[in-house]
Amino acid sequence: MLRSIRTDPQAAWKQRFRVPALIGSQIARNNPVRGLICSNHSGIFQLHAWDIPSGKLQQLSHEPHGALIGAISPDGRYIYYPLDSDGDEFGYIARVLFEGGKAQDLTPRFLQYPCSQICLTATLTCCALHALRGSSSLGASY
Repeated sequence: MLRSIRTDPQAAWKQRFRVPALIGSQIARNNPVRGLICSNHSGIFQLHAWDIPSGKLQQLSHEPHGALIGAISPDGRYIYYPLDSDGDEFGYIARVLFEGGKAQDLTPRFLQYPCSQICLTATLTCCALHALRGSSSLGASY
């Protein structure tokens, strides 16, 4: 005799579709015990600090529409990512300490811009971002 299919939220087949996903990872070039991942553990994709030896994750971004783009500094001290509060993919580049805290806007005098990539030099003397407005690139030193 066939059993009826469970359709409640706790049904095993439904839970498999809700397993958190990881869609990217980076390891700090000069501090390989620190990493950055993007995961939907909280229900929406956000950036997380990754303590590699322990496997512990700590959510760093808290963007209402999620955060998919980020970069970890070579020393693992900072995470850089676009602040996009309204989900239109326009915003500002910010950085937050690996341990967490308030994000610091690094381009407060710029108009909002779309950002599809963040690149950091090995010595962190320059942070370049690819802004698609008129196909130009921006760069700044911090």
